[in-house]
Amino acid sequence: ALRVEAYKKALTEKMDAVAEKRIADRCEAAQKLAKAYKTKGESSVKARTAVYEAIIARLESTSATLAAKGTDTTTLDANIVILKTKVTDFKAATDTYLLALNDLSVLGCKTDPVAFKAALSSARTEQAAVLASAKDIRTFLSDTVKAALQSLKAATEVKQTTTE
Repeated sequence: ALRVEAYKKALTEKMDAVAEKRIADRCEAAQKLAKAYKTKGESSVKARTAVYEAIIARLESTSATLAAKGTDTTTLDANIVILKTKVTDFKAATDTYLLALNDLSVLGCKTDPVAFKAALSSARTEQAAVLASAKDIRTFLSDTVKAALQSLKAATEVKQTTTE
């Protein structure tokens, strides 16, 4: 109930009687879609989070192996910490999004179409935040972490050729 009121306060668009009637007539089908999106979202979040955790574990393992060989892994370790923060932000964004979808699917939309419209608007905003967070992680991995790994690989190869 408190979240619904917060959704209503965040709704900038004022609705007239025609828009309210239109939403009330069509909202039940939208609620079914919201339930489907929530179910799909929960499974994809689990899969994506598992992938992120596996990447972090592999990076930590690589860092430990390189550090044992005497390579300076400070940059990689800093990138791992940043990546963990980004994954935590992603999890928080997805939790908020899934909560908004849940609220959207259980609202009494026929009796309160304004609340439904507000919850729908909030869900769209939260979905955009989830997509931006996932893109941020992908970009960070492909640009920053990959570059750090390549420089570590080059440094390790140079070190090996000088010791042979």
